[in-house]
Amino acid sequence: MKPAIVKDIVLKNKKWLFLVTLAVFGVTLRTVCMASLLKYVTDIAFLGDPGYYGRAVLLVALYVLLSPVAGVFYDFSSNQFFRHGSLLLKERWLRYIQAKRLSEYHVQESAAYISHFSSDVLTLQEDYLGSMITILQYLFASAASVAAIFRVHYLFLVFLAATFWIPLALNRLMEQPVVSARLTASEANGRFIFELKEILNGFEVGKLFGVTSYLGRKFRDADAEMEKRRFLARFWQAAAGTLAYSAGVLLWLSMMLLGSFLVFRKQITMGSLILVIQLFNNVAAPLQGVPPLLLKMKSAGRLYEMIEEKLNGEGKAPAPSGQGRELPPGPVRQIKLQDVSLRQGERSVLRHVDLCFEAGKKYLIKGESGCGKSSLLKVLLGVFAGYDGCVRIDGLDFRKLDKDGWYRRLGVVNQSDFVFCDTLRDNLTMFRDVKDEELNCMVDCCCLREFVDSHPEGLDFMIEENGKNISGGERQRICLARALLRKPEILILDEATSALDTATALEVENYVLGRPDMMVIAVSHKIFPETEVLYDAVISKPPEEELSFVIHRK
Repeated sequence: MKPAIVKDIVLKNKKWLFLVTLAVFGVTLRTVCMASLLKYVTDIAFLGDPGYYGRAVLLVALYVLLSPVAGVFYDFSSNQFFRHGSLLLKERWLRYIQAKRLSEYHVQESAAYISHFSSDVLTLQEDYLGSMITILQYLFASAASVAAIFRVHYLFLVFLAATFWIPLALNRLMEQPVVSARLTASEANGRFIFELKEILNGFEVGKLFGVTSYLGRKFRDADAEMEKRRFLARFWQAAAGTLAYSAGVLLWLSMMLLGSFLVFRKQITMGSLILVIQLFNNVAAPLQGVPPLLLKMKSAGRLYEMIEEKLNGEGKAPAPSGQGRELPPGPVRQIKLQDVSLRQGERSVLRHVDLCFEAGKKYLIKGESGCGKSSLLKVLLGVFAGYDGCVRIDGLDFRKLDKDGWYRRLGVVNQSDFVFCDTLRDNLTMFRDVKDEELNCMVDCCCLREFVDSHPEGLDFMIEENGKNISGGERQRICLARALLRKPEILILDEATSALDTATALEVENYVLGRPDMMVIAVSHKIFPETEVLYDAVISKPPEEELSFVIHRK
């Protein structure tokens, strides 16, 4: 895992890391005390002196009382460490996504994003943070145990020094297949979530067009591939663990033989042998347990490195939201497109566009479907960044402007805008504080009064996921009202009244065009002679391929 992630997830979580370290020390102390008690009781039995039994009972009682305290403290602090680590990582990834420009964000990747925030975050908890704490526990326990074993007889330490490399060599042997299998399993999981999301989002279309069987086959294929990759990842992980376990058992049995020989030679007591056997578990466990844990940490690190690069380019720390030059104070006076061309693949969408939009004026863009009207608006919104030519806002290069500052000056309504699963009030205000008089006035101006009054909850009516309990016309009026409540300098409308009946569309359009404080740039197929004459200019795309948009002034 990259150092930046370790710093954010571990060092920023240092309070709980410190408490986890204390808890690990307490658990280690508990283990050493248990082995020492067994030695003490065994030696008492061999000595046959009843005078020591009272002290033994007291020590056992004290151990029984304190042992659960150490265990509970360890469980509490380690789970808090996991919890805060997950919170930090998810917040970091969300900042990466939210820092993207519109031109960098791809809706098609949302399934992969969801996979990162669900299964991949669990990988951080279990495979990185969990492994790190377990290794810390192993290190504490093995260090204390080696010190205690050395006090029994130096030959035990010589034996450990001569054999510790065996599990490490096996770990090196299994590293590549384990890491590779876990990465491919993560990729297959992302593809599965994408197919599931497609089926759920396209449920109505699939049902109406009779393609549910086909979609079901795609789902089963993606599911089978994911489970296959998961199986391989589990298999290689288990194989690595089995090899490490076998090596640990071999070392443990060899240590038993050495200890039995020393007892036979009367160089150590039977109690000391039991102490060594108990504490050797703390030495053998790291030798067989640490290699698989290191593999887990390495594969998790590779996975998160890949996600970091995917979400934020080269894995750098998230950039501040507002980057680029800020527009100067005051209203925007002019938007100018100079020789703007745009290609999507092999197709030329815009060709040599020269247009000028001025403050307070109203512009209608019309033309055949596919002639580039919506693409022209997306250039102004920063969705399409790979255009040729120049867009200038009051003489400043649009590419170098802070886009967040630009968006604060805009109100945007698309044909089928997104609405949140929240109250009507919050969808109108976009979670800002707006006075009731202002809100009710906009409800009336956008022809929403009947809709509001038809629900007992009024403005607190709950809109369901993606607006499935409202009509297309209601959605458009809600989106228009929320755009106007921002009091934008520039209002951009892309087929914003396409779902409205004629009377409502006329009323809404008349209200918008009667606002002298806004520049309006509207794309529409539904054009009424009554309102077309209210626009300061009509921009159209002639059918000839070599010509660009042409502006017709009144």
